Amino acid sequence: MSWLYLRDLTIRLAKCESEGEVISLLKETGYWHNKECWRAFGGNENNFSIIGNQQGAPEAALVEKLINSVDAVLLKECLIRGIDPESDEAPQSIPGALQQFFGVKDGLISNLSVQERNEMSRSIILAATGERSKPNYVIVDSGEGQEPEKMHDTILSLSKSNKLRVPFVQGKFNMGGTGVFQFCGTHNIQLIITKRCPLICEGGKVNNNWGVTVIRRESPSEGRRSSMYTYLTTEAGRILNFPAEQLKIIPTPNGYDDFKYGMFVKLFDYDVPGLKTNIKFDLNYRLALLLPNLAHPIRLVECRDYEGVGAESTLSGLNIRLLDDKGENVERGFPCPLDFNIDGQKFKATIYVFKEGTNVRNYRRNDGVVFSVNGQAHACLNKTFFKRKTVGLSYLADSLLFIIDCSDIDDVAREDLFMNSRDRLRDGKLKTKIIKALEENLREHQGLKALQEKRRRKAIANRLSDEKPLVDVLNNILKKSPSLSTLFIPGKRLRNPFDLSPQGTKKVFKGKKHPSFFVLKNRPSKGIFTREVAINNKFKIQFITDVQNDYFCRELDPGKFVLKYRGMECCNYGLNLYNGFAILTASLPEGVKVGDILEFEFVVIDDCILKNFIEEFNVKVQPPQPKKGGGGGRGDRLPAGEKGEATQMGPAGISLPNIILLTKRDWPKYGLTKEDALIIRGDETYDFFVNMDNLFLHTEIKALKDDAEIELLKARFKYSIVLIGMGVLRYLDDKNKEEDENFSTEEYVRTVANMVAPVILPIIEGMGTLDEGSKH
Repeated sequence: MSWLYLRDLTIRLAKCESEGEVISLLKETGYWHNKECWRAFGGNENNFSIIGNQQGAPEAALVEKLINSVDAVLLKECLIRGIDPESDEAPQSIPGALQQFFGVKDGLISNLSVQERNEMSRSIILAATGERSKPNYVIVDSGEGQEPEKMHDTILSLSKSNKLRVPFVQGKFNMGGTGVFQFCGTHNIQLIITKRCPLICEGGKVNNNWGVTVIRRESPSEGRRSSMYTYLTTEAGRILNFPAEQLKIIPTPNGYDDFKYGMFVKLFDYDVPGLKTNIKFDLNYRLALLLPNLAHPIRLVECRDYEGVGAESTLSGLNIRLLDDKGENVERGFPCPLDFNIDGQKFKATIYVFKEGTNVRNYRRNDGVVFSVNGQAHACLNKTFFKRKTVGLSYLADSLLFIIDCSDIDDVAREDLFMNSRDRLRDGKLKTKIIKALEENLREHQGLKALQEKRRRKAIANRLSDEKPLVDVLNNILKKSPSLSTLFIPGKRLRNPFDLSPQGTKKVFKGKKHPSFFVLKNRPSKGIFTREVAINNKFKIQFITDVQNDYFCRELDPGKFVLKYRGMECCNYGLNLYNGFAILTASLPEGVKVGDILEFEFVVIDDCILKNFIEEFNVKVQPPQPKKGGGGGRGDRLPAGEKGEATQMGPAGISLPNIILLTKRDWPKYGLTKEDALIIRGDETYDFFVNMDNLFLHTEIKALKDDAEIELLKARFKYSIVLIGMGVLRYLDDKNKEEDENFSTEEYVRTVANMVAPVILPIIEGMGTLDEGSKH
């Protein structure tokens, strides 16, 4: 078979725009049905057990392909310099590689201009081709590429340690790139074309041949009980290859560009539900979230028939998007850091809060917490995490994004925390400790608490006047049913929950880029500050400073901090900084006993300042204290900054219950459907949002003509559904029901309310427990 024939076949395959076209072409050339021309992927007929256990979402699988391209570009730069990637001469981190090979300051592409990022992105291209509803995705990189004879042991292998000892790449396990297979059409077809970079001289030999293969899925047959992935070869088992300087196969909006070396991968009929719009939009936004600190920019090219919209864009990662959009879409005072250490492992976290009215789906979908390593998301927690009672930020849940950079944890901790598929957390002690630390730190964050209360006031303040008769109605019901009275806090009097009283004023905080001071808040004029703490508790220490909120989490000239005990860094501590106040939370060292006086040193390090800020304090260990319910101690309260010199307001009493009526026009804002009856928001004090356009309520109303009867029916629905919600809350509290990552207390209440909504009014009517005099 001539090389010209193989070259033309390769170009024709590259220009196919559907799985069906590829199959037809391979049938035409005699390859599709010739079993001698197909080899088991990875040399393993049972490869589906490995490949089928990769990423669970198509966009996460696509990210693995892009990461492989980033790795390939970095490896090429290393190899053309004659450096062994596994040697000590090679960069020891991804930022180190970017700085050494591309001259990127601190190895962060955020330090590049937009023009520089755009130019750099041309080394890695992600193009969308084919039909709008059934897109193909082409990933092309100018990386190291592969020689045809080595493809069996590299990109067509499984679980081989090709990059395991290379410190400046992301891929390690040699299988993540297979996750895309199951999302490619019916037969899972993928085309691979590659050529070794000619600038890489290995043993004085340069192989200019192109290698090409097609990967497909074969159904169970001939006694084989599971599917098997195979790839195309000659009958002798060799990769199809041919010589050529270049191939005109890189898709563009107006045709094709030349491909000279590297890797070309085409995923046919790739199924990405909800992300098939112009590649510049939904898929771009999703990939940015999954690559929050992308090491190398990627060029996005739209080749489908979208008129009137630019065809190209640059994917630079979520952090750069947020940096560019911060003033427009992020609340004042954010982003801010929330860094913590657990068992000696360092986690650098950043809190973003989007302004109301921002289209948050342009940044994230239902993700609330993103765990990343070397710029790639490895796991996410649903935004319902913020609605947990142990977090108490339900009014901010739809606006919060919390990114945790886990790049500094060691390899063992990484293995314990993440699944090898790099798309979810592994259950275990480390995960449990991290979740607990997140709950405590988020709940106590002064800026989030202030913003939560501000959002709550805005949501309910203008709706309370219609609910003044509620207290009288409930008091009347409680007199007749002592058991219902247990739903309320014992000994408390029901009254208007939104009785707001002034709590002082606060000026706008304007921080400096670098601090001029960072000192203990209650530093004594003489001697050492001492804090007493029970041996079974954590301790909190407060500092004051004049630095910006993002000081510890920004990419350009960030500060660092460390807590030391006996000259060694502590294992479990964290710091949150907001509007001039920093709260240090730490666990006592192991082995201490009651009566010990522990000497600590807190250090703030800034490379732009000559001297570090050093504060010393003591902790005196006290006898253990009994644990209290309700989430534990809150520590000292700090003033929370508000915009302008506005008067801060806070609830002057308990707020059980507080009803807000919603109509159909409120559904989009609160994420309701016609079947929803009740949602709640809050933490210790809940607000009850009743959907008065509920489907089942309206069904009952249709049978009535008298206005008084209609109002009575609405009152019955409103009060009964709230009481049911309160009953669920009390049940969960009594049973100490634990919330999980995707199902919070608020979701329990919502689900139960939806279950009873169809029957609650018929039951009330049948029982006759309310009369017309109770309608108000």
